[in-house]
Amino acid sequence: MLAALITPPFILIALAGVISLLVVVNLGELWAQRPLEATTSGALLVTFALGVLIGQGHVFTPTASAIVMTLMLALKPQLARFAGGLTQEEVRGAVLLGLIGFVIYPVLPNRFVDPWNLLNPREAWLTVMLIASIGFLNYVLLRLYSARGLYYTAVFGGVGE
Repeated sequence: MLAALITPPFILIALAGVISLLVVVNLGELWAQRPLEATTSGALLVTFALGVLIGQGHVFTPTASAIVMTLMLALKPQLARFAGGLTQEEVRGAVLLGLIGFVIYPVLPNRFVDPWNLLNPREAWLTVMLIASIGFLNYVLLRLYSARGLYYTAVFGGVGE
């Protein structure tokens, strides 16, 4: 944050310092024959970026991002255990869900495209996203809670109908 408050070119100098620090720390880990801490390195870079955003006057986005990052760091063992058991098809399904939600939806026109004002592509796609999300959530619940997850999926399946 201080680098952003001094002058904008100083941000690049501070970033070079942070990267140099990461290189030194990771080389020390390699020298001691310990595994690299990619999570720590990533968290440091994200923290730097969030500090720059705060220094430039942004408040909501860096604060929300810091909370999400802290949550992910706190849940790191559980997330690693969950992600370690994922198959290629499961990862593909999650990526496709992200694609329909974060890539396709924003580029669809938010207006009626027929003369009778019946079809709004963005509203129609919202229905597709909702059904796909319910299906994905049901799969995750079954995966996490096995037999007990059937009750949860029944609730979400009923919501989807």
